[in-house]
Amino acid sequence: MASLDEATGDVLCNSSDGVLEYAVRETLELTLNGQQFGSASLSFTPHTPPTVLALSPSSGPTGGRTVVTVSLSARASPANHTCRFGYLSDAGGGAFYGTSVVVAAAFDAMVNGATAVRCAAPPAVSAGTNYTSVEYSLNAQQYAPAAAGGFTYFAPVVVREASPSSGPVHGGTNVTLTGDGMWG
Repeated sequence: MASLDEATGDVLCNSSDGVLEYAVRETLELTLNGQQFGSASLSFTPHTPPTVLALSPSSGPTGGRTVVTVSLSARASPANHTCRFGYLSDAGGGAFYGTSVVVAAAFDAMVNGATAVRCAAPPAVSAGTNYTSVEYSLNAQQYAPAAAGGFTYFAPVVVREASPSSGPVHGGTNVTLTGDGMWG
């Protein structure tokens, strides 16, 4: 069944809700009367969604922009790869607050035996012990379940003082840093 998006003039179709035994490339056709079908050289390929295995790193500052490597169970290459970072409270509830587009994909590079993609963490609402779920999608619509453990945001580190402030050029001086947020 299809519907018309009157704002854009696009026809919106929903793929079959049935589970397919295997991925098969299908030709797309459109009819306005149920009898004559127009087809184009377009196709739709269903895919088996990968499982998110691990995140690295699993934490970053509240300002975002941490590049997170998402290890996946399977290699897949449809075009609209996205990572979704959603806030979850300790009780498991919470609201989704942002989408981060995958900034680089390493489909052929194996990370710990798995395919990996990379995405930039969006800014957080606040730092804390609550974790943020990270989900991955091949089409920006259906997301694989979040990685266990999630992604934790921390307040940015602020270094206020280095003592001593100088030392010999050959090194060996122990420098003490004082500031805020140094232990996450």
